[in-house]
Amino acid sequence: MLLQAEIPWGVITPILIVTITSVVGMVLLKVGLSIVKAEKKTSMKNVLIYYLIYLGTIMFIMMQLMFIEMRGFNIILVLGLTILAVFIVTNMINIFHDTGIKKAIFITVLLIIPITVAMSIIGPLMGEL
Repeated sequence: MLLQAEIPWGVITPILIVTITSVVGMVLLKVGLSIVKAEKKTSMKNVLIYYLIYLGTIMFIMMQLMFIEMRGFNIILVLGLTILAVFIVTNMINIFHDTGIKKAIFITVLLIIPITVAMSIIGPLMGEL
């Protein structure tokens, strides 16, 4: 009887989306580093560690958006925080992997795509819970 319980898809779906987009983000980071021919820290272990650092940095800054939007502030502050997150992550990529700023911007764009997709899918799902 215990094992016949129905699966709560409303709870599992966001977890699956975050897992899938994290794996895609790590793959995109590895592909981006190989495309731009990064000089340092390109092994899969380093890619995993630095992806988690980049993701944590982006989420730490972007979580402030949730609090800003709840209080009804304007879009300029939201845009400023987004640019700040991109600027910080771009510089972190440049420092850690020794790629150069233009190549680091390319890698940052590759990293932001799965994070944005995950946030846009999970946002409405969290509103339903």
